Amino acid sequence: MKVGLGGFLLAASGVWLYGEFQTPPAERMFWVPAVALGGSFWVLFDAWADFAQDRRLDGRRFHTSEPDDDLNASDVMLLSQHAHLIANALREEPKTVGELADECDLTGSRVREAINVAGSDETIYPVDRNTDQPRYALDEGKMGASGVG
Repeated sequence: MKVGLGGFLLAASGVWLYGEFQTPPAERMFWVPAVALGGSFWVLFDAWADFAQDRRLDGRRFHTSEPDDDLNASDVMLLSQHAHLIANALREEPKTVGELADECDLTGSRVREAINVAGSDETIYPVDRNTDQPRYALDEGKMGASGVG
């Protein structure tokens, strides 16, 4: 969809810019079609970045054959609340799943589920993987406004 929109905008702004060259020099207004041309390139580069980062508009992945996890809105909200509780608990020091479960008043499976979701972008990451009960830490650089981008 983005590629089609970007292609249409590119063609339209290119024709518009060509039309400006056909007008008398005193009446030319190049900046409007040039901005439109730049916007069309931005849309095309954004579509390319989505493809390169394996993202689609509907949230699914391009190159996966396994079915998507179907989470409803309440599941997502509950999972984000659990991840928030765990992130707050990890601000002080790294902790194990059992320590996090006790501190956050959650079950171990809920803690592991939230860590798996927050760990996909390494916001919560294991400190010592080689032990029976690894401790997890929080990368605060990926949290909040400082983690945007």
